[in-house]
Amino acid sequence: MIYFLKQENERAMEYQSFAAQMIEFLSRTRENKPEYKPFLDKIEGIARELIAAYEYEKENLKDMDYARKIAVETVSLTQHKSPDNLDSFRKLKEEWTGMGGPVDDLNRILHTITRKLFQEAGYYSVDQPEKVRIAEDIRKMAIDCLRRPGGYEIWSEY
Repeated sequence: MIYFLKQENERAMEYQSFAAQMIEFLSRTRENKPEYKPFLDKIEGIARELIAAYEYEKENLKDMDYARKIAVETVSLTQHKSPDNLDSFRKLKEEWTGMGGPVDDLNRILHTITRKLFQEAGYYSVDQPEKVRIAEDIRKMAIDCLRRPGGYEIWSEY
């Protein structure tokens, strides 16, 4: 569980880095291509959804120190027989799922938003060839972010 939580928390932060990089890219592009401001603003709005989703769930995510504490309690429970073990196990199980579920759900949401950004960049750019080139850059950045297949990221190659 500690490995799972570590990986899932790191992945959530990778999406945050992607959002920041995307917003920076869009700002630079907006300076060079002010005529595409509506297009770039729409994409930025989606990128900001990544940040908002994380901020909304941040309070529900436990840190790794808490996970290590629960791990010690879990291992300790296995060291002795007691009639209370089953109840203690159930409480610890709730703690583990209470940590894993929120970050797993968050990454599902972040993945979905990134896919939306990828798709919308294509949809919003069909009316002008120059927008297509910008959309291709946006889509490449999204593909780079969505590089790991597994779980909610089942498409290894877009």
